Amino acid sequence: MLALTGFAVGVLLLGTGTLHFSPSEVIDSLLGVGSNPTAERIILRVRLPRLATAILVGAALGMAGAIFQSLSRNALGSPDIIGFTTGAATGAILQIVLFDAGPLGVSLAAFASCIATAVAVLLLSMKHGATGGYRLVLVGVGTGAILSGVNTLLLVKGGLDQAAAAQLWLAGSLNTRTWAHVIPAAIGFAAIVPIVVLNARQMTLLEMGDDIASQLGVVPERTRLTMLMAAVGLTAIATAAAGPIAFVALAGPQLARRLTSSPGLPLMSGALMGAVLLLLADLISQRAPFHVNMPVGLTTGMLGGFYLLWLLTRKRTV
Repeated sequence: MLALTGFAVGVLLLGTGTLHFSPSEVIDSLLGVGSNPTAERIILRVRLPRLATAILVGAALGMAGAIFQSLSRNALGSPDIIGFTTGAATGAILQIVLFDAGPLGVSLAAFASCIATAVAVLLLSMKHGATGGYRLVLVGVGTGAILSGVNTLLLVKGGLDQAAAAQLWLAGSLNTRTWAHVIPAAIGFAAIVPIVVLNARQMTLLEMGDDIASQLGVVPERTRLTMLMAAVGLTAIATAAAGPIAFVALAGPQLARRLTSSPGLPLMSGALMGAVLLLLADLISQRAPFHVNMPVGLTTGMLGGFYLLWLLTRKRTV
């Protein structure tokens, strides 16, 4: 159902823009049997890379959110809450403000900065050789607050043009995405997913506690570190491709778990839900009234605020 929903929203997105195309024109263009060369050129060369980027970014964030929430045993455990996305933004802002770097340099800096932030949070949250739990969330929140202050300082001290460019990147956007953004994200996603799938069963056992998991043949800390770095890699890929995208990693796994009614780790369903959520947010952004056309990161952030309020009212223990 999620895949069909994503396909339907994707068809609507490919037909949305300054030039509108019907779903039949979109499908004909994708199949190569269309009679409108203008539609085929715009859909395949301009809108399809944007759509593919949205699918990959949403899926990566949804899967990463499922892993982080399992590791922290907290529904609020997501990369945007525990500071990893803020850390990626620090590297990107440094490149934009200090070095006036182009898109490739900004993406690489965001990727490297996200990894560095994750390593720092992991080392600071480690206690008695173990990671995860509420300590990971609290250390991540504190680290994110510090880096948020650093980001603000860089924006204030930077030049006007560079600060404006950095603010645009911080909004999170799928505009002007090309196959040059899609291919690296697809390669990284394809490389990490098998690692996640191979360790999914061990992660499910870890949710019963380290002692029980150890008796069932799981090496808790090795599994935890492997999955944590896989989730960090997925977050870094998504942030490098589209900038900071809030809400998707937070809500995707929770909504997927409620839809499937399964006690297992919602990795694939969370990835599908993340992709659908980002596609829906992009559709809302492009079809907003009064031609607002907000960056998709702002749309997901607004939706995430409502979701967080709903989550807090539903969970008495949060």
